[in-house]
Amino acid sequence: MANAAWFLFDSDDDEAAVKTSACVSGGDPPASAATHAYFAPCRAALWSSEAVTATSESFVAALVADARARVPAVAAGLRVGARDFAEAHVAADAILAAAYCAADADWPAVAQRAEDARAAHTRRLERGNWPHAWWQRSHVFALGFRVAAAVSTSAVDETSSDLGAVMLEALSMATLADSADEIPGWLGACLRVAERRCLAIEAQGDKDEDEDDEDINTLDDNKHPPLTAATIRECSSSSSWMIPSRPPFDAPSIRDDRSIARVDALTLSVADFYARFVATETPVILEKCATPAMGWAPTETWRDMRRLLSLENGTAGTRIVPVATGGFGEPGELGVTSLGRLVRKSLRRSNQGMFQTSSRLKQKGFKEHISTPSVAYMSQHALFHQIPELQSFIAVPKFALGRLCPDTGAVNAWLGTEGTRTALHRDAYCNLLCQTAGFKYVRTYAADQTRFLYPEETTHRGGEDNTFSRSAVLVEAPDTEKFPKFAEARFEEALLAPGDALFLPRGMWHYVRGLTTSFSVNFWWN
Repeated sequence: MANAAWFLFDSDDDEAAVKTSACVSGGDPPASAATHAYFAPCRAALWSSEAVTATSESFVAALVADARARVPAVAAGLRVGARDFAEAHVAADAILAAAYCAADADWPAVAQRAEDARAAHTRRLERGNWPHAWWQRSHVFALGFRVAAAVSTSAVDETSSDLGAVMLEALSMATLADSADEIPGWLGACLRVAERRCLAIEAQGDKDEDEDDEDINTLDDNKHPPLTAATIRECSSSSSWMIPSRPPFDAPSIRDDRSIARVDALTLSVADFYARFVATETPVILEKCATPAMGWAPTETWRDMRRLLSLENGTAGTRIVPVATGGFGEPGELGVTSLGRLVRKSLRRSNQGMFQTSSRLKQKGFKEHISTPSVAYMSQHALFHQIPELQSFIAVPKFALGRLCPDTGAVNAWLGTEGTRTALHRDAYCNLLCQTAGFKYVRTYAADQTRFLYPEETTHRGGEDNTFSRSAVLVEAPDTEKFPKFAEARFEEALLAPGDALFLPRGMWHYVRGLTTSFSVNFWWN
């Protein structure tokens, strides 16, 4: 039955490599993701020369003209069949008012009405998925109006501090488009002008950045002399720009009786993958999946963060990305920063801190190294849509079963320091977590262990398929008095190394901790 069920999927099999869907990238060797249909809408709509060079004035003019032409139809679409959904009328009234105020350049009113529409969209989403595309169109307009209101004021002040979150939400909406025609022509310009304003806010709040960078640039000098001839050689070939090439000496030991199974991705057919792991809901580590043989950039390319910042003619570091400080269960904040600042301020310190503490404590016989003082994590982010050149570093794995499409899947980047940790959680999608640089520790719990895991709903969607769940338990330091049954839960575990890809069936509980600075890429699909 499993082999028969396989034929319900599009074929990416290396033995048949037939392109049976616009969402499938076949061929052997695998094609770069830069040619994959999943990325095509954003490549075409967000990165035109007009978008890249847009000014605030040209963006606002394009938005106002489009709103005059289309917002009345959007509002009417929201009201259709909305008798049972009061939020539809609230959203329709608010988005219309925002459009009228934008035409009059009344930007404080635009900001307020756009936020009213955005809030109504969010309340409706909490009851279940948006019922039709008019909600998405209205939400994109609301986000565009919020950005326009922010960039149309002359001052850079604290009231604009959430602009980055609005911009990233707009980017996420663009990734849902099945075609470039679904993305407004002004959205690429919207992202770029918002990005520039966010960089100005960041510079104003961090006037001592140059001095801080000077401190970072001394991390590799004689201020921290290596301890032995061996570490001198290692340090000379290592740099704070380089993600560690081996796990820390105190990485968890994996017991054979609970180790996640491993198979060679180069010899595994897609049909066998489906029959052995997808159909049986069994996690597996696909070794060599994220390697040059499978169309991915070499590990050394991923390790060197200077290579990342050099992309897009050296402008990749100006991309605005989400960042969370602290791991699950620890004090922290959610915010935004530039990719360059994340690398300079957090990841380089993590790399050098790992080298120094591991070397010194290992020499002195300690069993643990000191954690990086500041944990920072860019998680679940559409970085490949922001930096199109980065798409050439990856290939969509054949093990995504030809199901990677904008409306049913996602490609996310995860870049963080040593010490990042997630909540124990489960997703509403099949997941392929590919490790490109650094090392991670993972645990998985099958669905039948849920009764021991103390789950709590984190995003309620009216019982629909996109509900996510997480556990309140700190996996590696559980409160046994508060969660006594957790010790009874059976789990499997593994260390993810560069080139590995962990397949997680839909609904499988999992926990991930960064053992070093780490770069991962995941593919969600249904």
